[in-house]
Order: sequence, then structure tokens, then C-alpha cells
Amino acid sequence: MALMTKVVAALDETGAAGPVARAAVDLGALVAAEVEAVHVATGTGSHGAATAASHFGLPLSILKGEVVAELAAAGAADDVEALVVGTRRIPGGTYPVGHVPLELAARLQVPILVVAPDSTVSTSELVGSSTASLDKADHGARIGAKPKVVIALDASASADQVLKKVVERMAARGAEVVALHVFNEYSTPKFWDQQSHADNPWTEEFVARHLGIPGIRLELRSGSPASRIVEMATAEGAIMIVLASSGRIDAGHSEVAREVLSRSSVPVLLVPKAYTEASALDGT
Repeated sequence: MALMTKVVAALDETGAAGPVARAAVDLGALVAAEVEAVHVATGTGSHGAATAASHFGLPLSILKGEVVAELAAAGAADDVEALVVGTRRIPGGTYPVGHVPLELAARLQVPILVVAPDSTVSTSELVGSSTASLDKADHGARIGAKPKVVIALDASASADQVLKKVVERMAARGAEVVALHVFNEYSTPKFWDQQSHADNPWTEEFVARHLGIPGIRLELRSGSPASRIVEMATAEGAIMIVLASSGRIDAGHSEVAREVLSRSSVPVLLVPKAYTEASALDGT
């Protein structure tokens, strides 16, 4: 089976439809996957979804039913290895980014790319996609750039191994991968105050233990994990943030993921920690 055989973009009638389609093309290009779009008709029409799909050259399927249920079914199909959904900005409350992406994250065991309506401009065509016709006026100034992906390393090496399945494919497609680890007051290493810490053998061992992928740049920070993740992705001009997810991102769970989702204008790829080895990402 091919790696990440299909990426599905869930397009609605809000302003997020365009950014979602664009982010789906980014992901498809980074993992050499086909990209398709779906829209769950809710009685408000499908013009916005159809326009976004047409602009990026994506085939569009119209579904009918309850939004979360229909998208969960689409994301659970055997040939689907990633679902791309839009989010909303709802300060505070139980669902600061809307209920749809959080409920889907709890239901599915495939990566979910969550895209804010103010999503930053992508570099889709830089890695080449056969599935989209991109607007060169939007991207022409960035031709020649190398797409960057920020990987937020978890506290446990086992959780980070889940990210490896996705990161290896992205790196192979030409993405520059920046791995970020944020220390807390208890885990800061003794050499932290040494200017040469970036060249310390500890950093090489850390990357090898957590990801085991050569050529990845490791950045170390301290403080609020969510703040540092968003800051790093913005500063690096990343097209994507990759986080391991426990699946539950409701109140009281996965606080870092919740805060990153609520603050980031960079699309966030949530990779379930329960992601199985028998997946298309492993080529099985």
C-alpha cells in the first residue's frame, strides 16, 4: 500500500474552506498523496466548498447527514490516512476551536490536520503536487523556498516514535524538519547555560532516541510549551506544526494541544498516540 494513499479535505461554507483546501494540498504534496475534498451539506448550500475545491483542482463529494458523523466515516475509510478540517476562534469555553475538530480527534486514529481561518500562506507548489492547480499569484514570491515543518517533541520517546512515521515521509519529500523540545523547570539539562549546548553530544542522542531520523535540526527552549511551539512555528515560517495527540483534547486533557490549536495560525497536524503500525504510513 502506498504511503498516505489519500488526504481528505473537509470543506464547509465558512471562510476556512480555502485555507483547509490549501493545507490539504500542502500535506498531500509533503507525503505524495492524492487529495480529495468532501462537504457535508447542512442546508446552507455548497457554493463556498465548491469554489475552494475548484480553485485547487480537487474532486469534491457532497455528503448528507450529521457533520461529525459523516466526517468521521470519511476519515475512517481504509484508503484515508489523514483528514484536514477547519477550526474557529472561540475564546474560552469548552471548545475554544469549535467542537468538530476536537470530536473528530477523539473518534479517529488517523492524523488530523486542523486549520485556522487565518491560516498562514503555504508553499504547496514548492514540493510539487499533481492534484492541485495553485494560484501562482499567492505563492510566486516564495518559489525556491524549502518548506519547513516544526515537530513538537513529547516528554516521552515512545510518544515521539509515533511522529516518526509522518516526519520521515515529509523529510524524504524535501521538507526541512525542525524538532522543538521545551524544558520545564525540572528537566532542564545542566549544560543549558552553556553557549555551546547546541553542539553537545546530548542533542544528537536526544534526537536519535526520540525520532531516529538524520538531518533534523533540534531546537531547545524553556517555558510554556504551547507558547514556544507557536512562537517557533511563526518565526521559522513553518507550513505545519506536528503534535502527538492522546485523542482527547477537551477541557482537562491535552492542554498543550488545546492551547496551540486556539492560538496558532499555522496548521496543526495531530498524530494520535494510538496510531497503529498497520497503517499506510508504514507501507503495509
